Amino acid sequence: MSKLKKIANFNQLPIVIYTMGKVGSRSIVKELNQNGIEPLDLHWLNYTYHTKKDLKFLHKKKFKLKAYEVVHNILVKLIFKLQKKQIKVLTIIRDPITVRHSFLFQDLHLFLYDYFEMNKGTARENSDGDFMKKIMDTYIKENYFVEHLQNELFETLEIKEENLNFNKQRGYGFYNNKKFNILMVTLEKLNDNHQLVGDFLGIPFHAEKSNDSMHKWYNPLKSKFSEEISYDEGYLRRFYQENRVDLFYTEEDIETFIAKWKTKETSTIRQKITHQ
Repeated sequence: MSKLKKIANFNQLPIVIYTMGKVGSRSIVKELNQNGIEPLDLHWLNYTYHTKKDLKFLHKKKFKLKAYEVVHNILVKLIFKLQKKQIKVLTIIRDPITVRHSFLFQDLHLFLYDYFEMNKGTARENSDGDFMKKIMDTYIKENYFVEHLQNELFETLEIKEENLNFNKQRGYGFYNNKKFNILMVTLEKLNDNHQLVGDFLGIPFHAEKSNDSMHKWYNPLKSKFSEEISYDEGYLRRFYQENRVDLFYTEEDIETFIAKWKTKETSTIRQKITHQ
């Protein structure tokens, strides 16, 4: 069923999957489909902020929203506004460093094309050890996580941060208002909460991955990148603080993320990235 047809039948939709992307939403959609349920799978509804701020540097047609996507977003937001029945929404939260890396490789072929088009005279000079970092920083904003959180999830779903009731230890939280019945779950603890998610969705849920990058063309590059990249610890602490991951993760969780990505003194191959 096309997205616009799903919009037309919105009153019959039992669930909306609304995420920031690269959090495994396809696996959830697949399990719902296997149980005869057609969810609405969304990443961006506040398209104006997204195109102006996140994609302002992408001048090729391939990067612009298509007309049906604009219509789709307007219709969904209108239905959210006019809907009288409470809408059930599931959203997934993930380590924002990992999200950035995943976005980098998902659209790497487009980023590379655009980058070399804009840097014809200096592209060769820029192809040094920090090349992938330059691509990532050019096309994927550091504060993407918190901007999506505030401009998409909080604004569209009418979530007030001060009323956010999230169990950081267990990695999930429910939020209810007049329009939405929301379940927020961290991807890192999705397996631990599979029963909770299944009960919310009304299906036997197994949290099986269906969008595994192992089978993607870029997997060798991504694997090497993940093995070699590291970040200055000071940068990581600022990054996680500014992206407000403390709303969903314990201090121990955040320290685990930092330990995973920070520069290892004993490493001779890791590519250290120090942001000013």
